[in-house]
Amino acid sequence: PELTAEEQSILEVTSHYNQWSEDNDTRMSRKGGWNDITDAYWGRLPNDWPFINKVVDPRIRTSLIEKDARLLNQKLRGRLVPREGGDVLKARLNNALLDFQWDNANEGGSMLEKMGISSQDTRLYGSKFAYIHWKYECGADKKVLFNGNEMKPLDLRDCGMDPTANHIRDAKWFQMRSWTKFEDLEKM
Repeated sequence: PELTAEEQSILEVTSHYNQWSEDNDTRMSRKGGWNDITDAYWGRLPNDWPFINKVVDPRIRTSLIEKDARLLNQKLRGRLVPREGGDVLKARLNNALLDFQWDNANEGGSMLEKMGISSQDTRLYGSKFAYIHWKYECGADKKVLFNGNEMKPLDLRDCGMDPTANHIRDAKWFQMRSWTKFEDLEKM
């Protein structure tokens, strides 16, 4: 029997999920992988540590924290500058919009906190993904409380992309796994 388009899509998505799950498992558990990096960051010694000395050197964690403290000690200050003959008013409006969106995108922490999380993970694991979504929220009186974009840093273990790609721009597909609380499922 021939598969319907929906069944073919489900098989393809399942195949992609299995590919990146296996790839992530390898990246986590190999020597020098994500688990070893995380243990080194937190100063955890292996269970089979053969030496009497149990003191760890906190330089990895300290250097990353200090680097981010210097880089992210205040709101990032990029700005749009019009090219020669460009529209100065549009650049100013876009700068004001970016400034407003930065201040209001505070779901799950301030943008500075989310940038810190992203910076730490990028330095530790070599990459980081974030989900940028549009959030529209109304109050009980139907008044708009929030209407703008929001950033959510993603756990690297919950992201997968085309393993044949050299860069995210070359990827033919990307998958993101999310976890939903039971109470939230009941509300749906």
